[in-house]
Amino acid sequence: MAQPHVGALISTITGHTADIWSVAWSPDERHLASAAWDNSARIWNPASGQQLAHMKGDFNTVNAVAWSPNGRLIAVGSFGTHLWDVATGQRLAHLESNHDVYALSWSPDGHFLASGGYNGLVHIWEVASHRLAATFTGHIDDVRGVAWSPQGRVLATASEDKTIRLWDVLSGAPIGVFSKDIPDARSVAWSPDGLHLAISGIEDVVRIWDANKGIEHHHLKGHESIIWSVAWSPDGRHIATASEDKTVRIWDAQKHKHLATFKGHIASVHTVAWSPDGRMVASGSKDRTARVWWAVEK
Repeated sequence: MAQPHVGALISTITGHTADIWSVAWSPDERHLASAAWDNSARIWNPASGQQLAHMKGDFNTVNAVAWSPNGRLIAVGSFGTHLWDVATGQRLAHLESNHDVYALSWSPDGHFLASGGYNGLVHIWEVASHRLAATFTGHIDDVRGVAWSPQGRVLATASEDKTIRLWDVLSGAPIGVFSKDIPDARSVAWSPDGLHLAISGIEDVVRIWDANKGIEHHHLKGHESIIWSVAWSPDGRHIATASEDKTVRIWDAQKHKHLATFKGHIASVHTVAWSPDGRMVASGSKDRTARVWWAVEK
């Protein structure tokens, strides 16, 4: 793919018939998965926008989608979590949590899957056996974001109870609670070095926290409304955000400066995800489209 200019629209993906709440790239960057409130998850060619697969099941609204690190499985969050085999297009398992699942994150080695959802519950699933390995309790409202640390030892969770919690994955013990003015926390992302967290909630700023000290030391301000989603680039140099103000923004993660604004969605942007090589971002919107943008110069 020839390199366009920063902010260039690579593709507009149409086909969903309701709000898109989650997008996820395949590890080889050849495919993009999406989850929408039309009770479906789908796979697309991100360059052309062509639909490649339609994952159909006994879904309610579909809130989250996450690609396994080896690219063989897709996890879909709806009422419980569904595991799909990418090669065969068949559902392998329904991980029954008896509640709506709003967020998913794979462990870096792909052996475990974290899910967050209704009533503050966080579940850890052993993927090979489809067994519930652990349940983390402590949040008192819905969990909207989960993120496994790059080193695989800590899980971060974001909740509408206005807290971010860190959990020791091996013991299940809580190891930190961030609760300073994070209204209805919605999204959390680790820096690739595992030292910082980017956090968004029902406000127009992204907060950057020191994950070890539990101290907020920077914030990114520029959006004009709620920031639904935040994502850290694979090289750690940039942060992408998706907002109710209908834009995607790119930020310099080291200098904490706004670099670019991508306009094109005609309604709230709910989700944003970096391509594995860090050149592109994909976004999903209330306007029922996903878009792929050229994000940074390489």
